[in-house]
Amino acid sequence: MEQSRAHGGGQVAKISPEQEAVLMTLIEENNDDILVELCDQLEQRVGVRISRATFA
Repeated sequence: MEQSRAHGGGQVAKISPEQEAVLMTLIEENNDDILVELCDQLEQRVGVRISRATFA
């Protein structure tokens, strides 16, 4: 009988907890910006590019 395999755990996080904290600060400071602008600001601040889909 074949044993079942452990679940892989899903998607790996695209940003670290520290980068997520920066993102939350950006959202608080610029809450009227659109997603693309927030993605651009995150990239400028921490050097990581995320897509609108990842952000949402």
